[in-house]
Amino acid sequence: MSILATQLAHVLSLSPRALERRAVAEGWPALSIKPLRFALAELPETVRAAVRQAQAQGLHLETPLALPGMQTSSLAIRQQDVPAELPVSERSKRKALDRHRLGEAFQEALDNAPRGDKAQAAKAFVLAYNSGVVFPEIHARVGRVSEASLRLWSKTYRRSEGDYLAFCPTPRQIGLSLSMEYREVILRCWLHPSRPSIRLAWRAACTALGIKDAQHTKDAQESKDAEKAALSYDVCYRFIKRFEERNYDLVLLARFGEKALKDKALPYITRDDSVLRVGDVVVADGHVLNFTVRHPRTGKPARLMLVMMYDWASRYPVGWQIMPTESTIAVAGALRMACQTLGRPPLHLLLDNGKAFKAKVFTRTSPDFQDFAGLFGRLGILVHFAAPYNARAKVIERFFWTLQTQFEPLVPSYCGSSIEAKPAHLMRNEEFHRRWHEARTNNWVPTVREAAHMLDAYIQWYARTPHDGLDGMTPLEVFEAGLPEPTPDMAWLDREFLWREERTPANCRVQLYGVDYESDALMGIKVPVTVYYNTADMTRVEIALDGRSLGEALPVQAVHPLVAMLEDGDAALSDLKEALARQRGMAKKAKADLAEALGETGRDLAEVLDWKPTMAVAAVKPKALPAGQVAAQPIPATSPEETARLRSLAVAAQQDQQSRAEPASDRPAFFVSDLARYEWIFRAQAAGKAVSADDAAWRAEFEQSNAFNPYRQRFADLAQVLARKDKQRAAA
Repeated sequence: MSILATQLAHVLSLSPRALERRAVAEGWPALSIKPLRFALAELPETVRAAVRQAQAQGLHLETPLALPGMQTSSLAIRQQDVPAELPVSERSKRKALDRHRLGEAFQEALDNAPRGDKAQAAKAFVLAYNSGVVFPEIHARVGRVSEASLRLWSKTYRRSEGDYLAFCPTPRQIGLSLSMEYREVILRCWLHPSRPSIRLAWRAACTALGIKDAQHTKDAQESKDAEKAALSYDVCYRFIKRFEERNYDLVLLARFGEKALKDKALPYITRDDSVLRVGDVVVADGHVLNFTVRHPRTGKPARLMLVMMYDWASRYPVGWQIMPTESTIAVAGALRMACQTLGRPPLHLLLDNGKAFKAKVFTRTSPDFQDFAGLFGRLGILVHFAAPYNARAKVIERFFWTLQTQFEPLVPSYCGSSIEAKPAHLMRNEEFHRRWHEARTNNWVPTVREAAHMLDAYIQWYARTPHDGLDGMTPLEVFEAGLPEPTPDMAWLDREFLWREERTPANCRVQLYGVDYESDALMGIKVPVTVYYNTADMTRVEIALDGRSLGEALPVQAVHPLVAMLEDGDAALSDLKEALARQRGMAKKAKADLAEALGETGRDLAEVLDWKPTMAVAAVKPKALPAGQVAAQPIPATSPEETARLRSLAVAAQQDQQSRAEPASDRPAFFVSDLARYEWIFRAQAAGKAVSADDAAWRAEFEQSNAFNPYRQRFADLAQVLARKDKQRAAA
């Protein structure tokens, strides 16, 4: 049984050089020189006992061994870190043969030179070789050689006893010259979350090992009683580099953390996005722009937030919004643009875990699950939230990187994504670049509208650029080819994207953002109602109860506390009188509604009681008329037949007047758009219902406008369909 010298050095706690010296001094027979190997049976008894003790501890001779009794580190060296023997290439063998021949010739020249002329003979040989006079074929391959190299090769030739393989570069047994104690200390100093440099880890290891002269790299210890061997920086550097090459996962985990381990070492999941269709999955996330934009409120340069919706199948940005922060308004605006671009809401939405994306306005539901109160539920979108701090789960992060490298550096107000990427004119004491930047750009900072215009131009260019992930096709080509069938009527989106709040009315008013809104439809209602509003137009809001629209509410207009104080108070007095008249009218309506609710109950109440109040009627004497005045004659009684006829005529006239003057009873009090109002008038008239004169005139005017041109053919086809249904209904 044999054992390598490097393995035996670990067993005896010696360096390889110290082991070689001991082997030479004690005459240990070697089985091979390259690598140095000994026969275990021919070693001294003390050495064999140390080997047996190491084997008893369960350690194998083929692997680097720990010292007996030493606790094994949790960061154990893997077997592939330090291979026992490395192969020699043919190129190395050919180079070794050339050196062997030169070493042999140089040694022969020295041996043949007379005593005292050997130095002159060495210089002559070097001159003859470097000039190409001797060994020209070797000179063509090896090139110029110094005298020191020839003397080293001559020494190697003498020691190798004619074996040219001794000139082969010794395979670097990196780490084998270090004991397990040295390795553990080096790794503990280098595998640290603070990420120290190799030189700092080397100095720390020298201090921990008690090596005083860290710069000493030549001498090594020869026994356990000697001082600790100096740790060379070169040896430490090569050991760390080899350890990193074969334990990259451990290096990432110890120095950079789990996220780096997942991103750079662990296997990732390959997703087949070819099965997706356009509009199936839209990915949404926020990105802080790396250029400054004028803040819409303060006007100062600031880095605003870009909220983007990204179609996974086509890699096409379908919606985006630039806002100061990642707010619910920004998310809603980007989603509305995505719905308009796709022609319908997406089927699935993969969202970031940001607070704005998880807001109740998007995700909440009613307690009985009869209605989806959140925007995502009302639009029929299935929502999925990506794993936190996992950028690989969202393909939009790759687009943000493209945006960061292609678009943002071209904006004059570019400020960089980090301190290292900051442009020169923003650095301290860079007066030249600051003036140069000011001369070129005049320190121009775009507004939100200008930034949106530039971003839109870049997206259009990006959409027409071939994409590697789409087999060379452009995102726009894939998007247009797979665009789903749009929803016939997108007007309902206007209402769905209105913001809504629950408010309890009081005195016909609801309060929203500190503003009182008043509506006659709120009279008598004491339960919470839903207020629909558009943040872009707060001049009116819509009130709904149990999903049924009650009408519009307008901001309350305050009046002067004392109109008489005004010099020109006619307008204020008129407004005051109108408000008072409105109060009286609503009070009158309340009385009428009460009478209608009670019906005959109020007049018949006394009849159903057990007691009947009686009233004493005093006899009244007729007053005497003045002289010459004749008493009024009583009106003759009307026959029952005449009374019935007059009553029927009055009822018929009232019904005819109501049918002519009153519009259809189901007319909404609030329309989200002109198209919604026109469609309601169109369907009401097609159904034979009466509409007001204002609605009829408005329809005629709207049909003559340019805004009606995109819908003209649609309503013409709809009129034909309704007419055909009326004929079928009449025939049946």
